[in-house]
Amino acid sequence: MLTAAFTLLLFATIGAITWNTLEHSAGEVEAVSQQDAESLLRDVANFAKAGDYDGICRSIATEPSLCRHLAQDARAQAPIDAVLPAVTGYTVDAGESGSNRVSVLHLQGRHADGTQYTSDFAVVRVKREGIVRLSSVTPIYWSGVKYSPGGACRDGSRPGRACGANTRTIAP
Repeated sequence: MLTAAFTLLLFATIGAITWNTLEHSAGEVEAVSQQDAESLLRDVANFAKAGDYDGICRSIATEPSLCRHLAQDARAQAPIDAVLPAVTGYTVDAGESGSNRVSVLHLQGRHADGTQYTSDFAVVRVKREGIVRLSSVTPIYWSGVKYSPGGACRDGSRPGRACGANTRTIAP
């Protein structure tokens, strides 16, 4: 259990750092709309339903190796069921000037065994080899992973302005 918690924190922290190092065009990169983020979430859910965790990590994750590590732990939890999680909020982390904006869907769902989870699905636009596409910093969303722009808050609270993040919340 401690390993899983550490892995979640590690994935979210490194992922938050990594998205800013991905190749992107000069100037601020437009945030992903809630509709587009939800579309990518459906793509991940389809991969998960098929048991294709490698497909999630290869096709959707900003950091495939971290994704594979988290997916390995998430397999121990029963795969998600056919119902997509509810989107309980949508946040945009504006980041620093000239950086890639992170759009975050805040989720609540149930595992196949009926246990409830809350998590974040963070989405960015990335440009690799000249092609811009959507990618997720936290693609294994049913693992309970939380997106944190600057790492975990010291008091354990939800990331936000108190943790130094430049975010705005938009009702779903």
